[in-house]
Amino acid sequence: MAMFPRRVLQRLLDQLKDNLSLEAPAKLAHELDRPGASTLGYEWELALLFALSRVGQVAYEKGHSGTRRPDLSFVAAEGPIRFVADVATVSDAGLEAENPVIRFSQSVHRLKRKYHLPGGISYDIKGETSGKSNRDQKTRVKLPKASDINRFLAEHVVPEFQRISKEKRPKATIKVDEPGVEFTLHYAECQQYGGGTYPSYTAAQSPTRNPVYTTLKSKTEQLKKSGATDALGIFLCDGGCLLLSKAGPQPQQVSLDRVIGEFFRQNSSIAFVVVLVFPELRVDVFRGLIEEVKITGRVYSNPRAANPLPGKQLLELLNRGLSALPQPVADPTMLYNG
Repeated sequence: MAMFPRRVLQRLLDQLKDNLSLEAPAKLAHELDRPGASTLGYEWELALLFALSRVGQVAYEKGHSGTRRPDLSFVAAEGPIRFVADVATVSDAGLEAENPVIRFSQSVHRLKRKYHLPGGISYDIKGETSGKSNRDQKTRVKLPKASDINRFLAEHVVPEFQRISKEKRPKATIKVDEPGVEFTLHYAECQQYGGGTYPSYTAAQSPTRNPVYTTLKSKTEQLKKSGATDALGIFLCDGGCLLLSKAGPQPQQVSLDRVIGEFFRQNSSIAFVVVLVFPELRVDVFRGLIEEVKITGRVYSNPRAANPLPGKQLLELLNRGLSALPQPVADPTMLYNG
């Protein structure tokens, strides 16, 4: 499932042919046709190229004096705005790979079906936080590596499931406490459904150890290699990242505002960061759960930028360009789960 329908992507590509080099639409079309998670990133690039082409001149992967070609080079049709920027789609995929809760849950329930256990299974996974200070903390769940889960369960859980099945036990608790691994399974024959608890590994506890900061740092290093003399910027696009989608203060975690503020404190080469996300689900008293699939944005201007841009004018410009985009048909949650 794509963020935009295929016919819409093709229309955006067709309308960009007069604004970009001949190679750019061809490359984007090729990448959009390839299966895989990277497709979403190219959809975001196409959407931004189209939006910016409505309000100025935009180039894709234009060469400057350096060794690397940035994603976007832009000059406004009116006003002083001109910049070079990279586009990054940020997700929690890396954190989920390090914390294979979904894989663990699927494997446990597969074993439950294999041994014909009629009740429900719930689990409680423990976690651990590393880091010497709050600025360096990171949480991980205490599970085996994803590649080791099936082998680990075969050794520690399967014998208990076999015993429950053979002895027709109505209830059972399986507690596993090994180096780096700690969880408890609860089985109840009278319980129809199960569930699970585990510490939040996607909640950012450090302003520098999180997917957003890591992406900003990486993109900054790449932009510096472009040799561009215009103001530098980074577009962070929603790829299913909890931190990215929640800008304000959050309980027991650092906010996106604080992360970007910390990034600006340590980097004067980047003039701005633009965050593009989908709004959260909201509840209407009379209409129930409402999902508005539309793109919303926020502009962060760096007060320490060596080559700054007027933030208010940049925001107005981007709003005009983004308003020309068609409405998406899916958000990252739909893309990864649909």
